Amino acid sequence: MIVMCELLNVKQRLAISEPRPRAAVQAQLKPALITERLLMLGREAKKVSFVRDLRVAFYSLIRTPGLAFAVVLTLALGIGANAAIFTLVRGVLLKPLVNRGEDRLIYIRQSAPGIGDENAAFSVPELQDLRASVKTVSEFGDFSTMNFTMIGLGEPRTIRGGVVGGNYFAVMGLHPVLGPPHRT
Repeated sequence: MIVMCELLNVKQRLAISEPRPRAAVQAQLKPALITERLLMLGREAKKVSFVRDLRVAFYSLIRTPGLAFAVVLTLALGIGANAAIFTLVRGVLLKPLVNRGEDRLIYIRQSAPGIGDENAAFSVPELQDLRASVKTVSEFGDFSTMNFTMIGLGEPRTIRGGVVGGNYFAVMGLHPVLGPPHRT
């Protein structure tokens, strides 16, 4: 329907204007030119339609203040909740923990290729030997993971937990909220 109307409009404009040679008229009615013109008209119609829709929505809200209040309140609560949740997620999950002197911390590990362990735990005598022999490291804060068995509620479960020793928290720059820090 729109194509037919556009073709009729083009033909009417050509008929009203001064007479032209037939080749010029046919060149102006080429399908590519008509398609391009229709696309341009479609974009303009969408812009006009969107502006008209905004105008109708605005005047509808002005005529019904209760609805306008509900719309504004819903938008405000939605935006506020979104901002609060994003702030919480950013603070807890996305932002890394900041340790004191983070650029000076090093991680020492050992591997045991014979048993296929790339990150084998240090034994207590090995940690004592490291502390005694390494003079370039000012403090050691040792951390290890181990499995614990949790019993009491239903079936016993194995839980992997972290074990720290010595002055781990002081090395990491972490301070307890309650109570004195753990020292050895």
